[in-house]
Amino acid sequence: MKVLLATDGSSTSMDAASLLARMPHRDRLELTIVFVNQAYEFFGVVESQSVVDRCIAEEKQRGLEACQRVAHLFQGANATVETMVIDGHPGESIVDTAADKNVDLIVLGATGHTKIDRLLLGSVSDFVATHAKCSVLVARSQMLEELKQHELRICVGIDDSDRSSNAFSKFCEAGWTVPAKVEFLGVVRLPFIYSDIPIAIDTSASKKSMEAKLAQTVVQCQRVFPAASIHVEESNHVGDAIVRFATKHHSDLIVLGDTGKGLMGRFLLGSVTRYVLRHAPCSIWISR
Repeated sequence: MKVLLATDGSSTSMDAASLLARMPHRDRLELTIVFVNQAYEFFGVVESQSVVDRCIAEEKQRGLEACQRVAHLFQGANATVETMVIDGHPGESIVDTAADKNVDLIVLGATGHTKIDRLLLGSVSDFVATHAKCSVLVARSQMLEELKQHELRICVGIDDSDRSSNAFSKFCEAGWTVPAKVEFLGVVRLPFIYSDIPIAIDTSASKKSMEAKLAQTVVQCQRVFPAASIHVEESNHVGDAIVRFATKHHSDLIVLGDTGKGLMGRFLLGSVTRYVLRHAPCSIWISR
């Protein structure tokens, strides 16, 4: 499996790297570690430009050191490791490099090393999750700590789309051999009704259909993860239902399918996947 692991030298990105290193896998990893050196154009006097050039050179050196720290985690592992320090916009550079190398998975931390990054997840993690053509694992540090104490707890969010039902099959194809407790959550969408008059909606047929869909998905993945349970909930907000379930059940990882790679797909990603990415307390795997 080809994996691109993005690092910015922060403790969060190191936790993401440590998490990947702790996830046992049956196939050899072709790992590319990427540090993006944000190179800004600067117009000014020669003296000022020399200061900027020196700062960029120092940042490049910091990137080389960050990549080496990550590479050290995979010494002796079943993996080939390549390190890259590239100039550009972090989100765009990560997505473009992943496409050029035809990787199967991008791994990065949920936040960067600044307060504004923690406030605006969108600067890197959200951009990559929205624009990447491959699967994306956005890792939060608490997942690493939890894995030291118990087996992995996975929540698989499924709605009525084909992409969501295929998401966990793609996750299984990644070749993870880590023990896990898997909970399949099917969310039956309720319509928004703008009325003060209570209206009873019969969802029994939809729930039965969802249960059948979940059962079929469990059978497909039973060889890899035999311990699985099924849950069906009703909600007019699928993303919120997934977040609430994962919080209540102390999930370490949420697995979701995306809504497509086109412009409209990236726009609609906010309805479920982006909502979960921004609000869930745990790591997120977006399967493509």
